[in-house]
Amino acid sequence: MKLGKVRQDLGDPAYSRIYKPTRPIRLTEEYKALTKATGYTPFIWGDGDTSENERTALCEVYSRIGPFADMNRAQGYGMAGGLTLGVADILLLPTAIKERSELNKEKFSITFWYDQEMRVIGTYKGDIRSKTSHW
Repeated sequence: MKLGKVRQDLGDPAYSRIYKPTRPIRLTEEYKALTKATGYTPFIWGDGDTSENERTALCEVYSRIGPFADMNRAQGYGMAGGLTLGVADILLLPTAIKERSELNKEKFSITFWYDQEMRVIGTYKGDIRSKTSHW
């Protein structure tokens, strides 16, 4: 995916930083600061592997109120409903609706890194600048 497509889908970034010269993601100030603050190395999703060693030219953070699309967001409800032959629907559906409406009020973020051709090379589920951000 390229920068133009990301901005078309998500709008303007909340944070943007150009790296000159390019550097591995693990050597960016944001990555090092989060590692120091949390005591663990953040997992950077890549194309088939992690991307900490990919060279980046740009980092952008996108934020919004309400979660980004997550294919597993209703997985627990669906599994419980299926395992109890629908009996759990009576108990879990109101809870699922309540939890989803509460999530729709929170701020969520996602971080992308791009190479020199402005192709996405890495993704972090959250704001790389914050140790408490949500995905």
